[in-house]
Amino acid sequence: MTIARTYANVDLTATGDYISKDSTTDGALKKLDSEIDVIYTHLNNLQCNYYGATEPDSPQAGESWYDSSVGYKKVYNGSTWAAEAASSGGITDVVLDTTPQLGGNLDLNAFNIVFNPSPASASSWTGIIESRTCGEAVGFTHTCYLKSDGKMWKTDANAAATSKGLIRMALGTYSAESTGVFLVIGYVRADAVWNWATVGAELFLSTTAGGVSETAPSGNADIWRIVGHVVTADIVYFNPSQEYTEVTA
Repeated sequence: MTIARTYANVDLTATGDYISKDSTTDGALKKLDSEIDVIYTHLNNLQCNYYGATEPDSPQAGESWYDSSVGYKKVYNGSTWAAEAASSGGITDVVLDTTPQLGGNLDLNAFNIVFNPSPASASSWTGIIESRTCGEAVGFTHTCYLKSDGKMWKTDANAAATSKGLIRMALGTYSAESTGVFLVIGYVRADAVWNWATVGAELFLSTTAGGVSETAPSGNADIWRIVGHVVTADIVYFNPSQEYTEVTA
């Protein structure tokens, strides 16, 4: 049996038989007619929400949607749309998942983690990062050390206390007591900050707070600590040495 909504009647059979709704006593039929309108509305909305380039309205957690703009299905997790896992239990392409999380150890299976030695944009990076609390205001590319208070402070090669231990590079501008993103190891491009002279040159912690330099510090009690190498005029490979030397001048 098919039910097709028409202007003043409800088609109950495929043969075109109609039940008139002219009588005011036909309340049940009128109610049915109203419910059919609601059903049609929801079915139409469901069909529209299932496929398209625009996110569905008022989604519910677990709802699926084929995003035609990217060419794959997404699932609403209660706050955002994420690529739907494949039926085998994993995503078909990790590129589709913008917030991937591991459920166990990552086995490289004799393969490698590949860094891009030439970050594409003027202020970008590629490598291993971590989040840490800042003890003071720091800026993009500032080198910082982990102080005994558990916070990141700008390095200064004038003294061992501000040059030894765990060293990281700030990947943004952060205020004191805020959480910042820091580079552990990798490549950084900073067109507006650097203009290095010699490709391949060693980079040392500078006596300018938070800075690095192609020239090793030379003052008495200054600290030599290599933190990376020049890749191009505006790209640095950051990989702090675990050793440092105190200058006697």
